[in-house]
Amino acid sequence: MIVRSFKDIENTDRHVRAATGTWESKRIVLAREGVGFSLHETTVYAGTETSMWYANHIEAVLCVEGETELTNDETGEKHLITPGTMYLLDGHEKHTLRPPGRLALRLRVRPARHRARGPRRRRCPPAAHRGGRVTAPASGTAVRARPRYRTPRVEDAPALWEMVDQADALDNNSPYYYALWCRDFAATSLVATLDDEVIGFLTGYFRPDEPDTYLVWQEAVRPRHGIPMLGVQLFERAADRAVERGAAFIEATVSADNKAIIMVLKKVAKRYAAEVDTRVLFPGDLFPGEHHDEVLYRIGPLAPRAD
Repeated sequence: MIVRSFKDIENTDRHVRAATGTWESKRIVLAREGVGFSLHETTVYAGTETSMWYANHIEAVLCVEGETELTNDETGEKHLITPGTMYLLDGHEKHTLRPPGRLALRLRVRPARHRARGPRRRRCPPAAHRGGRVTAPASGTAVRARPRYRTPRVEDAPALWEMVDQADALDNNSPYYYALWCRDFAATSLVATLDDEVIGFLTGYFRPDEPDTYLVWQEAVRPRHGIPMLGVQLFERAADRAVERGAAFIEATVSADNKAIIMVLKKVAKRYAAEVDTRVLFPGDLFPGEHHDEVLYRIGPLAPRAD
């Protein structure tokens, strides 16, 4: 059982403020809880205009304080949202909020598959596709879908940004940052796709001053994608490619409480019969606000994989 208040998470990594200065959000339930949805309290500031589009998840939003004009940017419809009114973005609609005063919202967010924009598509029967499993139509035999792996493209940048935005254990960057990364560091990075949807990614590069060292910068996967050990698969494939290009060491920095990625690092080290050295690379007080120590995991020297 988890018991937590919005006051408990003020000024922590769960308390997010928009770079635009138009809103702030307290994310009381996040992906790390592993329950398949997140719960946020978002405050939109008076006299602002905020346009939003969530292509890959569904939000139910309840107004608890203030009022706002809500515009469906796809149809031009306008609605007055007041306390006790809910709106559900079940079609991933682009929309804009224009509150005359302070607006407080409660959001329940569920990860959802990406759908191309345009006329709303007919919903598929529930058995047709459920988070990575495809059901055979006649025989009833279930076949697990297999992801494809490729280098990222610039058009993947929004999906990468959104995955990080929804993963509370990762430091977020601007969408522009991910577009640049997909342009300039695609050769040393990797995405996993399922039915042409990006469901995971890993970004990395060779260190300029140590060209035999491959540093993994970020890795994220969509929750409930239905692919077992996807994070491990991504890391191992990226490591294999790096070794083929001459890497003798693999590095990554993590927080001490990020057990999932630490497990991945140790698993990769075992498969390469390599040692793991750890040390604090950057102390938390090097960064503004509250920030954990960045602990460096250095794997190597790398031997042929122990499959």
